Amino acid sequence: MIKKIMIFMLWVLFSHSSHAEEVHVGSVMNFIPAAQDIARLFEKQTMHTVKLTFKTSGQLANIARETQDLDVVLLGDLKMALNLENEGLLAKNARFTYAIGKLALWSKQANLVDSKGNVLRAAQFKNFIIPDIKETAYGIAAKSVLEEMKLWLALESKAIFAPNAVDARDMITEGKAELGFTALSLLNPNTKIEGSVWIIPQKLYPPIEQQIVLLKFAENKPAARAFIEFMKMPQVRNIIEKYSYSVPVRTP
Repeated sequence: MIKKIMIFMLWVLFSHSSHAEEVHVGSVMNFIPAAQDIARLFEKQTMHTVKLTFKTSGQLANIARETQDLDVVLLGDLKMALNLENEGLLAKNARFTYAIGKLALWSKQANLVDSKGNVLRAAQFKNFIIPDIKETAYGIAAKSVLEEMKLWLALESKAIFAPNAVDARDMITEGKAELGFTALSLLNPNTKIEGSVWIIPQKLYPPIEQQIVLLKFAENKPAARAFIEFMKMPQVRNIIEKYSYSVPVRTP
């Protein structure tokens, strides 16, 4: 069955165009390694090429509103995708969740972060890093974890805010705080993660539904349509899961 689905999807990809085109894809920064792998596979299996742009969800949404520089956007959350849809900027039936992000509490120091997050309750640290709690899905999720643990009010004064999950990871790496919240995918989870980490149970925060959208002006571009369909393929699912995201189960 899987083989038949892959054959059908490849037929869809090639049937849209008989010549090579370039598709402009914007992606959130927590998805950089996976997006690069997916783009390489897409180029290998189709005649099209991919131009990647990496920004925050908010920046990508503004590009979508103000320019026609992007055809397809890999956003970091559902809310941003819905906003663009409500503004009439998206093609019909071309929006879905391509990955569900996982949140981690991480420190470069070995044995500082325990496997249950009790380090937060002990609060024996000067500061911690957290992505923007108003604009970023990972920051909103991190605040939800602290609220669920009844710790936000006690720890808010220790928070150092980062613009996004990538900057949060980098600030922890640079030693600007002993520990902090970031995306699990940014910690090279395919190997042994340096330092200490708590992979936070997803029951403690709302799902981080990272959505892909096809912009309305690009709905008749074969390469853009092909990329959207390609993101549904089992091979792409394997890449996404390799970087420690979850992928929603889809029915053919």
